[in-house]
Amino acid sequence: MSETLAVLMSKRRLKATLNGLTLSQLDSLSLIFQEVHQEIRSDELDIIRAREEHERKLQDAMSTLEKMGISKDELKDFLGMTGDAEQPKAKRQYKKRDPNAVKDNAVKSKSGVEYRYLNKHGDESSWYGLGRMPVPMRTAIFNGEKTLEDFVYQPQPELEGAV
Repeated sequence: MSETLAVLMSKRRLKATLNGLTLSQLDSLSLIFQEVHQEIRSDELDIIRAREEHERKLQDAMSTLEKMGISKDELKDFLGMTGDAEQPKAKRQYKKRDPNAVKDNAVKSKSGVEYRYLNKHGDESSWYGLGRMPVPMRTAIFNGEKTLEDFVYQPQPELEGAV
């Protein structure tokens, strides 16, 4: 459809497309375009008239309400339309960062739990509960060999006075 519109909107392309038609065919095509144009114009004018009529009715209704002593605000309150939509949105409050805070480079999950397991190469690896569970852990849990709690890493407290 966009190709057809591109041809119709370009004088050069339209002329090239219609070049093989006879004058009687071009006259018929011109009449068809004029009829379609009139129909679309008529439809658009009907929509504009309907919108203007609706706005006129609203104006009449508002003037009648004002004569009765009812204001726009009272009408909004009655209909449950408080002025919330008209009020500007509050600015988002951001937490200020403490410049003296020490950054913790260790990656931890939301729960703060670290899981340790042996990968397929026999090396110890960590999983922090984010993303898919590693295959060695999933396999051991599925086979009933271990539970998830068995993989929880609990660092050993450092011994004071150790040499």
